[in-house]
Amino acid sequence: MTRRLLLPLLALALLSPLPARAAPEAQLWLEGGVRYRPVKELWLSFDQHLRWDNDLTRLRKIMPELGLRYGVHKNFRAALGYRLIAEGNNQRQFTTAHRVMLDLLPRYRVGEVTLAYRARLQLTSGASGSGDPLEPVLRQRIGLAYGTELGVEPFVEAELYLQLGGGTTGATKWRLTLGAAYSIADHDCELFYRVQRPIGDPNPDTWHILGLGYRFSIR
Repeated sequence: MTRRLLLPLLALALLSPLPARAAPEAQLWLEGGVRYRPVKELWLSFDQHLRWDNDLTRLRKIMPELGLRYGVHKNFRAALGYRLIAEGNNQRQFTTAHRVMLDLLPRYRVGEVTLAYRARLQLTSGASGSGDPLEPVLRQRIGLAYGTELGVEPFVEAELYLQLGGGTTGATKWRLTLGAAYSIADHDCELFYRVQRPIGDPNPDTWHILGLGYRFSIR
């Protein structure tokens, strides 16, 4: 049911006309982390996110994150996370916000093809511009990946943000991501290109994002 709602909404967002005054912007997102598995189905993680915006000239966000993921079934996982968000401005002053996240992660694999879905409920306190002391957002992401003999896994993902409070409800932005992941032993690397655009903004900024990620696993 959730995927049936996601796909039509995303299609409408992608087909909507781009305003003539929309300003494209280049960004760079870097992610690094370590994961530890104390028991078979449980993973603990720490990740650090760094994001540059304004055509890569300004460090906009510094975000350390703690997470816990549990394998309920071979095709279903659940995760809980906390992220500290330090967001900078043009004067290089940073304000902080706190976010908790609950993820439901079903996935299905047929041969070398993996279909994955993520429903994320996130609550953010201190978010800039929010009229709600605890800004609730439901994020829905669906992805398709293909495993190759070389260990490289190309993937495509689409994500839709649904605002649940803070004076606004409904779809607020979408993301479309193309990338490739590579794993060898306990090392996981990822390279992606992402387009992000708000919904319902008469003069939206379209973000073009290059992302690099690396994680090390301790088993």
